Amino acid sequence: HTRAEALETRGMSAEERLGALIEFDLWGNRIDLSFALVMAHGVKAGDDDLLVDDAPRVVEHLLAKRGTVHLICDNAGTELAMDCALIDALLEHRHDVWMHVKAHPFYVSDTTVPDVHGFWRMLRARGGAEAALGERLVAAFEAGRLRVLPDYFWCSGTFLNAMPPHIHDA
Repeated sequence: HTRAEALETRGMSAEERLGALIEFDLWGNRIDLSFALVMAHGVKAGDDDLLVDDAPRVVEHLLAKRGTVHLICDNAGTELAMDCALIDALLEHRHDVWMHVKAHPFYVSDTTVPDVHGFWRMLRARGGAEAALGERLVAAFEAGRLRVLPDYFWCSGTFLNAMPPHIHDA
């Protein structure tokens, strides 16, 4: 199966779909296998891997209210694919999405604006479910419902509580 087929969640209820996609997105870094910790624990997440799991409350909130969802993107590759699958579901539920990406690579596979647009082009060229996903994302981008926002803050070692106002207040 392709990744897009594995992430095809359209037959699920809205709650199940958003919950599954949030989980896929949360654990996307585990698929990377670039960290020694991941190699030791594997790609499967366990109940003891989270301090707090507020996913059910997040899903409830996302389904009850409409607005702009800010998604901080970390790595390209599989993590970006997971981000895009979640973004697609958020757009379907009438949210606008702002993708916060790095202004330049800080580490090996950091997500930048060219990575996002390149991934969308790759999706559109594949055909099938991947192309349909790519078309939906590009259409949302062109309609202004999906924004890709680079910033140098994401390349810094600064903590989130010191986020600059132009990001925090957006």
